[in-house]
Formats: sequence, C-alpha cells, structure tokens
Amino acid sequence: MLGFDLTIFGTSLGSLGSFILAKSYLAPSFAKRATQSFLGQNPYLVRNQIMQRIEAQTGMSWVLLGFLLLSVGTVFTSTLEDTHPAQDYWSHFIAITIGTITLHILSSKWIKHRSKQEYVPIMIYLQRGLYERCGTYLQNNYKERHEIEQGISISEDIVDKRRTSTRTDLDQIGQLIDIPRKPLEIDREYFGRLSHLFLNKGSNEKE
Repeated sequence: MLGFDLTIFGTSLGSLGSFILAKSYLAPSFAKRATQSFLGQNPYLVRNQIMQRIEAQTGMSWVLLGFLLLSVGTVFTSTLEDTHPAQDYWSHFIAITIGTITLHILSSKWIKHRSKQEYVPIMIYLQRGLYERCGTYLQNNYKERHEIEQGISISEDIVDKRRTSTRTDLDQIGQLIDIPRKPLEIDREYFGRLSHLFLNKGSNEKE
C-alpha cells in the first residue's frame, strides 16, 4: 500500500508543481500593465518578475519532490506484494487528492506572502516620487512647487488634468502594494492611509 500511496502522492505533487509553473508564466498579475511604457522602470513588470521567480521556485520544488516520491513508490510497488482490498486504494486516493488540494491552497498563500515580503519595499522605493508628487498636488491645490514659489497661476483645465492624474497615480500605488482604495474614498483620505508606508524613507530604500 505504501508504494501505491507514494506513487499517487508523487504524481499529485508533480501535477501541482506543473500547474504553479504554468500559472506563473501564462497568467501573471497585471499582464496588460506590465507591457506598458513608464518613465524609468515599469513597476508592474518588476512586481510580476518577483512573483514569477517565487512561483517558479515553489513549482519546481513540488515537481522534483513529486518525481522523487513517484520513483520510490514505483520501487515499493514492484518489489512488495500488496493484498489490500480495492476499496482501500480508493480511500487512499481520495485522501491524497484532498491533501493535494489543501497543499495547493497553502502553497498559493505562501507564494503571496513571500512575494509580498519582497515586492512591497521595492514598490515603495519605486513609487516614492509619484507619491510625493501626489502629496504636493493635494496640499497645494494641484500646483507644482516652482509654481507656488514663483506665484504662477494655473488654469482650471490644468487643475482638472492634475486632479485626474493624482487619482490615477494613487490607485496605481495602491494596486502595487496591495492596499486598494475603499469605495467612495476621496484622494486626501486615500493618500493619508498610504502615508505610513512612506514615512520612514531610509528603511524602504534599496541599498
């Protein structure tokens, strides 16, 4: 029975690892945004690369372990005589299948947690300038610093464009660090809710 269990479990792990690997490259997060052009680095592409690397590492680990268990199970099956009734095989098969599904859920949570540990500090570093510009606009009626210093007036059209871009930029920052805007949340409130991530400048910057 042990050989049968190892064979099925090895096959299940190999399938799980293959699924994770396929998802990593066939269904990445923010697929459309990752192909867009940005001034400097594309933050969506950077985040996707981090997640893909961790998904690939996790998926390959399960594939290799699956092949190992499959090999060991094959040896046990071929060398040991098994007299268990057929219903025992089905019960073990169902239990292993349920265990593999549970392992898939846990793997997905681990990948998300481990990826977030890596990409959030990098996203904060890359988006700091954008966040600070949003703060300047919100605190100074959508004027640039040099416009304030030189007393330059701006038209309503420019104000409207900057208001729209500020909202879009804040939504982008929130997407990248997994803090989405709440329903009906205005820009100033959203900006303030994100502020704790950008307060300690030195700790979030890359060395």
